[in-house]
Amino acid sequence: MVCQDRYSRTGKARSMMTVRKSARMTSAEYNAALEQLGLSRIEAARLLGVDDTASRRWANNHREVSGTAAHFLRYLIATGKTGDYAIKKLEG
Repeated sequence: MVCQDRYSRTGKARSMMTVRKSARMTSAEYNAALEQLGLSRIEAARLLGVDDTASRRWANNHREVSGTAAHFLRYLIATGKTGDYAIKKLEG
């Protein structure tokens, strides 16, 4: 994961993860994404449509993070969304 400071249209700096060519996400990247989005493992599991065990396994490097989950987390970060925003939209 590469973190960079970017400037939004309003001129405010925000940190975002750049998308790597590989869709794979390491457990360190997964944990960093959750932290950046302000999500707990349980909240991330609910948002990503997986059980708590899957989120824990991804965070502890016992399983590879699914490509879909990695892509969605990177999308949220790249667009400046928060975990709360995504959860509220999901719950509608």
